[in-house]
Amino acid sequence: MRLMRKRYLYLTLSIILSYLLSISVTSCEKATINIGSDFVTNSPTTLVYVDSLTTHISTVYVDSFVTSAPAALLIGNYVDPLFGAISCRSFMQVGLPITGPTSIPSGSVYDSTEVVLKFKKTYYGDTTKPYTVTVNQLASPVTLPPNQTFFYNKDSLNYNSTPAVLGSTQLPGIRPAILDTIAITLNGDSTGENLYNKYVTGAIEIQNNPQFLNYFKGLAISGSSSNSLVAGFSDTVEIRLHYHTPSVANTYTYLSFKMINPLNEFNNITVNRTGTAIAGLNIVNRELPSSATGNAGYDQYITGSMVKISFPYLNNLLQLPNFVKIIKAVLLVKPVRNSFSQIYQLPPQLTLFQTDINNGIGSPISGGQTGNLFIDGLAGFGTAYTYDLTSYLQYLMQVQGNNNNNGYGLLLLPPNETDILNRVVVGDIMQTQNYTSQVQIYYAAVQ
Repeated sequence: MRLMRKRYLYLTLSIILSYLLSISVTSCEKATINIGSDFVTNSPTTLVYVDSLTTHISTVYVDSFVTSAPAALLIGNYVDPLFGAISCRSFMQVGLPITGPTSIPSGSVYDSTEVVLKFKKTYYGDTTKPYTVTVNQLASPVTLPPNQTFFYNKDSLNYNSTPAVLGSTQLPGIRPAILDTIAITLNGDSTGENLYNKYVTGAIEIQNNPQFLNYFKGLAISGSSSNSLVAGFSDTVEIRLHYHTPSVANTYTYLSFKMINPLNEFNNITVNRTGTAIAGLNIVNRELPSSATGNAGYDQYITGSMVKISFPYLNNLLQLPNFVKIIKAVLLVKPVRNSFSQIYQLPPQLTLFQTDINNGIGSPISGGQTGNLFIDGLAGFGTAYTYDLTSYLQYLMQVQGNNNNNGYGLLLLPPNETDILNRVVVGDIMQTQNYTSQVQIYYAAVQ
């Protein structure tokens, strides 16, 4: 039987409910209870604590997800030693100016053109390393792939080959508390000058947005393979075409071409897992047990992996002497030792969603309770996400029967899972004891 240590707690009926609300995992108090009509008999009842119900941990493959109209434009690259080489690019359209100047006065002089990104103060990776951002012009108008109503993380669009790069800039690093915007000046200015001249001549390409988008298809913004960071930017990307009107005191201003069509704005996110414990996770091998991945489950939804926790031996409780029912159950999800750092940060919260053999994301447990991360800054092994599984395990004992052929279990997801790179590696029973995810169960047994 996959059940080990037990402790017996004897409580009086008058204090059991309040006791269970505050009970500690190290409690060893004893008392006698008589729970009454909740059980078949009014015989004295023992409350038993079991802290080693075996859980099954696996890593589940995430195929694709919608990234149209994202909360943040994700741009950059980094190599995660546990999850692989990760690359994020953003695609978008810009439209004709609708605020500020919308035309260029006669006699004006072209100055320069730049692409401006506003930093959202969200990032993942090493902010002290050089960070490169590159801008390309799209080769064709933005159109959805066949049979799609949104863009997905795996979708991509082709760039113009001439010029190969519109503009690029490298920062020595990012100071999140200070950085506000990144301005990327277009190389050689041929693209900006051509656009300027169309305004001077009143060309058809600047008469309305459909004509303009057929001329200037859109932008692709990406990082460099040498980056060690992915940064998030707001959906206020704009092209500024700078010019001035000569006079005694020159008047400098610019036309602002801002993002339009949010559904045609999307993130492309790719990962190369070669050399990692989850290198075998793919569309064919859609679930890997922790025994095949270093005794851990890997969770980073945005790059295509989720942790699944199941309880195949839960009904072994029925074989314990005089078992009646689960009174309380607590799940502790513990990150593997040394699997996270200031650079590779844990998600601040994780929510548990019910699933089955198909590994689809079902409804959240117990009204959507979220496990907030507790960081043990002293010993370290107390770092965990905590959940009340009482109702879920009571339900599971009824539907699961004597086996788990239906694959019932729980999936771990962070909030805003398609916009967050924070990840967690969850240890199974073979990890060092202090870093093993576990279920703590209190059940009633009639004497």
